[in-house]
Amino acid sequence: MALETWNGLGAQPSCESVPADRDTPVAGSAAGALLLRSLSRLITPVLLLAVGIFAAALLRLPIESITAHMPLNYNEGWNAFHTQRLMSGGPLYPPVSPGAFLNYPPLSFYVTGVLGKMIGDYVIAGRVLALLSLFAVAANVGLIARVLGVTSQLALLVSLIFLTFAVLFYGDYTATDDPQWFGHALQTSGLLLLIRRSAPGSANILTVRTLLAVALLLAAGGLVKQDLLALPLAVTIWLLIVDRRAFLSWLGIGAAIVVVVLAACILLYGQAFISQVLLAERNFSTLAFLNIVHFYAMRLIAYVAFAAVAVIVRPRDQRLWLLGIYLAFATVVGLATMTAVGVIYSALFDMTIAMMIGASVTTQWMGERLTGPAWRQDAGYAIAALLLVLPLRGGLEKAFDYSHQLSRGLVGAAQWDHAIKLIAAARGPVACESLALCYWAGRTSAIDFFNFGQYVVRHPDFGRPTYAAVADGEFGMIQMEFRGGSVRLPDVLNAAIATRYGEAQSNPTVLLTPRP
Repeated sequence: MALETWNGLGAQPSCESVPADRDTPVAGSAAGALLLRSLSRLITPVLLLAVGIFAAALLRLPIESITAHMPLNYNEGWNAFHTQRLMSGGPLYPPVSPGAFLNYPPLSFYVTGVLGKMIGDYVIAGRVLALLSLFAVAANVGLIARVLGVTSQLALLVSLIFLTFAVLFYGDYTATDDPQWFGHALQTSGLLLLIRRSAPGSANILTVRTLLAVALLLAAGGLVKQDLLALPLAVTIWLLIVDRRAFLSWLGIGAAIVVVVLAACILLYGQAFISQVLLAERNFSTLAFLNIVHFYAMRLIAYVAFAAVAVIVRPRDQRLWLLGIYLAFATVVGLATMTAVGVIYSALFDMTIAMMIGASVTTQWMGERLTGPAWRQDAGYAIAALLLVLPLRGGLEKAFDYSHQLSRGLVGAAQWDHAIKLIAAARGPVACESLALCYWAGRTSAIDFFNFGQYVVRHPDFGRPTYAAVADGEFGMIQMEFRGGSVRLPDVLNAAIATRYGEAQSNPTVLLTPRP
């Protein structure tokens, strides 16, 4: 009956017309093709399930850590203190002092502040916002891929791969009080809207209303972090190439938004906004830049290559021109930004977003190129999907180290609480390298270790009063992350602390008090 079904005949063939020895190979070939097709079709759903479970496993500890009173990165307490001052009626941009430096735009502090009022803790509010923002970016990556013609299964897979990649390689930005992912969530929403309203080969279809909505979302991202320049630059160049009328409207809209935003910020915050945000002084170094590039080059190159192929194989799709321009700007801006001291791999987020979207388009194209039996095309999709997943294995060691750090911190929650109580009870001014500890202790840190250390490099006299206060033992307690001083402070201050202060506690963090 296998041969009868295969050749479509209604009657069973005679033995003379079809030799018996041919029946078995034909049936075997058909069965083999059916088996191959079934297996190929299973690979993508299995990958979806595997990557989804893996992502959930990676996220478990960061999510458990959201409410924990342990510092996850340096920025957490820094963001919380500025938010607290704003929501308490103080100036968002106070005069620069050893404990107060603010070079971020204002939007994230308002959003975190409103959320923190509801939650009761600005650090936890920032962590929740960061996690939700990461989920939003991952969703936008999948939705943009879907709009670009990627199958729903593959779009979901690339969304999960992006999420997994972010947690693997950028773990200490996952569910931590830092606004970087929030800015990208706003801007990728603008990118999704722009691509949805565009179509290959069509001109002048972008209405002023659409351009205004996109510009507002990109500008909102810039009001979270001022270094989010790659996507606005890419959209500008893309419109110049594909639609001159829309480009002129875009320039007018952009200029109007910049003027209104600048006027509002100067009216609300005065000269401090210009000097501390727009004209912020930065120190530069190639050391961290080279270390980051060395570590991430091989982790990123496969996806970047996939994304570049997408632009080449679909040259008539103008939306992919935008993606290619975005990837190019993201690479240039990201590498340039990483030369600033204190900027690490958050500068690679735009690049990661662009490359994942482009990689999904190339994966779709690879599956479509294989013609012939249906199983062959299914196998093409499956192989391409596997290629998307394989580079993730390079982050397993890094993820394990970060998970171990979180796990150890959660187990030692009581020790962190004890350290916070000691800081709260200290007499006189206190200084915390991990600013979140001072925040939870209800104390203002007299020193912002990183920004103070950077500022005195350019303004040596600024640090002299602080050096004198340390030498006189005026600080009731100084908290440091490690023994032997802080890499964020100048050597002269580390030496003064080592001379005048002794160790009162070393686990889970170093607490120093004045020597008798």
